[in-house]
Amino acid sequence: FSGSYVENAAFNPAIPPLTSALVACVAANVSYKDISRVVLCEGSTGKVRQQMPTIDVIKNINPDIDF
Repeated sequence: FSGSYVENAAFNPAIPPLTSALVACVAANVSYKDISRVVLCEGSTGKVRQQMPTIDVIKNINPDIDF
């Protein structure tokens, strides 16, 4: 499942890419227990970084998920 950062100038908060991917997972009726690996791709010049929040969330879901 993939997700992307979603931001709306008229409404906050933004939706992080992991949240988008997890919503797709739930919509497909797939359990979080089936997640084995998470990959995050970010541009090197971006001002918003998602690495630490992504790690925090996946480690709370399952500490054995590869990042």
